[in-house]
Amino acid sequence: MFPALRTTVMVHLKFYRRDKILLGAVISIFLILSLSLIPSLFFISSSDRLATIKTVFQQLSTFAYLVTAVAVMLGVSDQIRNRSIKMVLTKPFPPEAWLLSVLLSGLIVAAVSYAGILLACSILFGIWGIPYQWGLLFVTANDFMQTLILVSYMTLLAVVFHPVLAAFFAILFHESSFYMLKLLLNGGIQAVGEGSVSFGLKTIRGIVDVVYLATPALTPFSRETETIYSSLRLEDGSVRYLGLAFVYVFVSSTFFFLLAAYFLKKKRLT
Repeated sequence: MFPALRTTVMVHLKFYRRDKILLGAVISIFLILSLSLIPSLFFISSSDRLATIKTVFQQLSTFAYLVTAVAVMLGVSDQIRNRSIKMVLTKPFPPEAWLLSVLLSGLIVAAVSYAGILLACSILFGIWGIPYQWGLLFVTANDFMQTLILVSYMTLLAVVFHPVLAAFFAILFHESSFYMLKLLLNGGIQAVGEGSVSFGLKTIRGIVDVVYLATPALTPFSRETETIYSSLRLEDGSVRYLGLAFVYVFVSSTFFFLLAAYFLKKKRLT
């Protein structure tokens, strides 16, 4: 089992390196982020260097976050659409093991990406002579775990939907979108007052509340850690949020994994 798992992980990584659609997505995301990132590296004063490091981290982290998600989504969709997954599952290689190989490949891509981001930002601290802020380690680890949540979520969506629909679903249906919908419904209820319209809006809000509570957050504990992101300074007791985030990542990823395995078995039978 373990040699087959290792081989399958390597197959996924080879796909990520060679896929032209993924390469185009990587180049597009990189160019878009570079438009705001590169000027900040050359036209800054000494007092703005810490802010520049934060900008560099945020841009590179966004790049790693999106690229890892796109890579996993395209990898899963490609093997399902061209039926090559049936060759894998007929070996005896259970669907759960194949999904695990997908998650491990995404974990490797994310780990390498965030290690590079941490190294690049640490070098900037040294070059510019800025006292090292240990909050950089915190935000790197936290963003890495958030990426793992997205990887498991995109794996589920790629199993269920066509990649275009999976991307559309991921953009529109997540915790933040339902939270904004809750705010809009609350405003509408206050505006219309009592009556049948208000009753209808309250009913919809109740449904949205249930969906909002049931939807795993892609960025857990964002409010509790926002000061660390803004200052890159660790606060008393802040490290515990990494432990809580780890537990959350494990639970949510397991949930997405089990759902993906269920739908993958259904696809295998049809």
